[in-house]
Amino acid sequence: LQDIVEPETILNDWKAAKAKFEQLKKRHSKEGGKLRTDIMGIILDRLYIYLMQPSLAGKLDKSQYQGFLEFIKSKDLIPEDAVYTLLRRLRRDAKTKEQQTMFADMIRHGGKEIADIIMSIS
Repeated sequence: LQDIVEPETILNDWKAAKAKFEQLKKRHSKEGGKLRTDIMGIILDRLYIYLMQPSLAGKLDKSQYQGFLEFIKSKDLIPEDAVYTLLRRLRRDAKTKEQQTMFADMIRHGGKEIADIIMSIS
């Protein structure tokens, strides 16, 4: 568990999360490459579960969206297919009005780059 970057850290303190990711990359990647797939998969699953909590939907602020967007735009950390899968799951499972609004806000705050990824999911 020490190798897991918590969803709250990604959303609330991207600078601290990025520093921890850099430490993890040094310990667990091959020649400074992307983080091991199993570790990143756990982090992405935990972020998905955290974001889909009914109590959180519609309650992210702009800085939390920015943390989320900085994370998924970090191509040096996350394989593109993993970003695609996370966004596809969030879109597919956004059932309540609040979750759908949260997903729409991700697009709004993410700009064209995120909108293009999401449009390719449709």
